[in-house]
Amino acid sequence: MGGSVGCVVTGQKLFSHGNFIRDLTENEIDELTKYRKDMNDFKKKIEEAFANAEELAKSNSTIPPMPLRPSMPGFCSKPDTTLYIFAGCTVQVSSS
Repeated sequence: MGGSVGCVVTGQKLFSHGNFIRDLTENEIDELTKYRKDMNDFKKKIEEAFANAEELAKSNSTIPPMPLRPSMPGFCSKPDTTLYIFAGCTVQVSSS
């Protein structure tokens, strides 16, 4: 997700930096579904903006603001998905 290997969902399983963390809750699955839909909408808006940019530039029109990228699902930034990097070692805290 988000071009990072830090937070990965396969099926309903949450992985962080290659480590299995836990199964997603129903609320988290809903959040992931919404995130994926929002990302698809975001990508379409970006493609449309670039497709129309040349025409807008030719006509001296104001370029509309770029859409905001959707926030990553909240479960990707919880403590159990955080990787701590220290000199010589890394630590991933997980309750499983």
